[in-house]
This record gives sequence, C-alpha cells and structure tokens, in this order.
Amino acid sequence: MKVWVFVALDVELEMAATMNIIKCVVPISGGKDSQACVKLALQKFDKSEILGLFCDTKFEHPLTYAHVDKISEMYGIKIAKLNNGDVPTLVRKYGRFPSDAARFCTDELKIKVGKAFYKKLAQEQGEGFEVWYGMRKAESSQRENATRVLFAMTFTRHICLCRQNIRSI
Repeated sequence: MKVWVFVALDVELEMAATMNIIKCVVPISGGKDSQACVKLALQKFDKSEILGLFCDTKFEHPLTYAHVDKISEMYGIKIAKLNNGDVPTLVRKYGRFPSDAARFCTDELKIKVGKAFYKKLAQEQGEGFEVWYGMRKAESSQRENATRVLFAMTFTRHICLCRQNIRSI
C-alpha cells in the first residue's frame, strides 16, 4: 500500500490507498458538470486511473458533500479532498464577499490548491496526467457565448502543457 502525502500550500492531506498511476484528475465540485466529466473520463480511462479532486471551501451545502461521496460510490473512483481555509475567513480578510470581479475564494480555495496538488502528484508518481474540467455553457453569461470546451492539462515533472479538446457535451 502506498501512502501519498500531498502538500497544498500549508495544508497536508494524507491519502492512504492502493493506487495505480493516475492518468486523469477530474476536479469535483459536487455538481452535474463535474459528474458528467467523470462519466466521460470513464469512457477513456479505467476507474483505477482516475482521481477526483474536491477542494473544500468549508462553506458548501451539506447536500454537496453528500453528492461528492455519492459520485465516488457510483463511479468507483477515489476522490481526494483538500482544504486550505474557508470562505468566512477570506471574507473577513478581504472585507467583502466574493463576486465575479473579486474571485478570491475560487483563487485561494480551489485554483491554488489544485495547482499545488497537480504539481505534487506529477512529482510523486513521476508521470504526467490529464486534468478534465466539466463546464456548462449555460452556467454563466460569461460562458454563454463561449464554445463548449473540455480542458485537458497534461502535467509532467517540470512542465505543464495545456491543450484544448473541443467537444460538444
């Protein structure tokens, strides 16, 4: 049994599991877009090669937490859960609520944590992998005019290459 210890900023996550080499990481929000993305990833990868990543803001609805666990059970994938703070603390720090113009919660609690995780995973397993994001066109006005895109990022030990696979979902 391998024990993976990931350091995301100042937070350590110990994920003890018998793990194959991860070929695909799917960030899991607990919503239908990330769930659909897991389903698509399973068409290309074995479930043992997929790892879900849930970046916990400690401000999610209880049903979101339940659904994240349900996705793991339904599709038979492991989901790593990371946390690097919480929304109320950031609101006090910045003196305002997050918005489209001030995305500090997303940046600090999801994006930075995810990037640190991807880098550490690539270093630890010594092999690259893809990151698949599920994004729905109708989710926001910013995405309304955008093409539906499934992003895949390939991480290697030292380089992050990014390619876009345009697919209609």
